[in-house]
Amino acid sequence: MPQDNPGLLKRINRRVVRWLTQLGAGLVRRLPIRSVQRLGDFVGWLIFVCIPSRQRMADDNIALAMGDRLTAYERKRVRYFSTRNTVKTMLELFKLPAMSDADFDALVSFENPEVLEAAAAQGKGVIVTTAHFGNWEMLAAGIARLGYELAVVARDSSDRETASVINESRESAGERVIERSEVREMFRVAKSGGLLGILPDQYAKKGGVLGDFLGRRTRTFTGPATFAQRTGTVVLPAFGRRTGDDHIVCYFLPPLEMPDTGDREADVIAGTQLINDVLGAEIMRHPAQWLWLHNRWRKEDEDASA
Repeated sequence: MPQDNPGLLKRINRRVVRWLTQLGAGLVRRLPIRSVQRLGDFVGWLIFVCIPSRQRMADDNIALAMGDRLTAYERKRVRYFSTRNTVKTMLELFKLPAMSDADFDALVSFENPEVLEAAAAQGKGVIVTTAHFGNWEMLAAGIARLGYELAVVARDSSDRETASVINESRESAGERVIERSEVREMFRVAKSGGLLGILPDQYAKKGGVLGDFLGRRTRTFTGPATFAQRTGTVVLPAFGRRTGDDHIVCYFLPPLEMPDTGDREADVIAGTQLINDVLGAEIMRHPAQWLWLHNRWRKEDEDASA
């Protein structure tokens, strides 16, 4: 029976995801951008209604992070916006190769591009660090379209054809995709003075350090802090916030002053916590923008720090 064969179930799941990805990409590239966003609203509503287990996880996450600052109704609104935003982010990415310059400019704008310009002008390389917040994909595409050579670190889908559809969409904007396993290439980009985009806000099963994120203990990837510590690269927080009318407003915070005490291990841990604090503070300012449906916190980590 299929339930006794996890390998078969995994292959079936990959094929379904591959088919849906290819179908979705083909469909949205034929639709106007506003229709793509309305489709995202509908699919997001379906996911919101039909996968209650994820919504329970998200609600627990929001309640623990926000405390009594939000009522149950307000948490529901955050979850609803977050779910629809995630779907629209992926559909807008699939639309990217067929998006006209006018469509892109109408969708994405930058508040303070001079901050990125000043960071890049130092010639040390820039780690653009962000979260699964708003439309992180359009943030990266927008930076590339500003004329910067941007390499983004991505965790590829386990299915090669699915990953190809996603990465071709990213590359259509001028980005270069680097897999998480290509650490040497990441260092090469940083040392050469290039721009490297990293999203360190998800759970680090391997290679992470235990620290605080949104007030709870969890494991975080150390990549940005490690590159900064070893190469002197500038660490620049950036965000692409979605407005109520589905416009993506991109902006940069001041570069982070990363710890430099001479103790390499301690500096990486402290630098990772600094990045967590900055990303977390922006999420707390705009909680509906973040991907609360991710299992970011694990009980064993909280038990270990008790």
